[in-house]
Amino acid sequence: PAATTATFNPTTVTPNGSPATTTLTLTTTARTAAAHLPGSPAPWTPRPENLLLWLGAVALCLGWLTMRRQGIGSRRYAAYLPLVLLLLSLAAITACTSGPTGTPVGTSTITVTATSGSLSHTTTVTLTVQ
Repeated sequence: PAATTATFNPTTVTPNGSPATTTLTLTTTARTAAAHLPGSPAPWTPRPENLLLWLGAVALCLGWLTMRRQGIGSRRYAAYLPLVLLLLSLAAITACTSGPTGTPVGTSTITVTATSGSLSHTTTVTLTVQ
């Protein structure tokens, strides 16, 4: 599955007529805190505090327009305000819409194949992530 790595130790074995073993290690990545918990709102669900932030941004924009129209304040700093608002908006949108990362919960079947010359043997391993 995604965000899972498989390693063998040792990576190669030479049987020389007797059994040889190697160890398969599956490493998973923990899910982020953004994972949706049952009964909690999804990260992208509109919330009242987000509405207040957007209303504040709109008020800031209107204040900027008024300042520009009336010539109040430093025009040098006022010119950067739209850029700052755009960057903050992009950061907020990115933070609010990013989903969980890491190994997904569930069961996966992993196929392991050992090969020596033209001879090969295959087995499966079940990985359960909770």
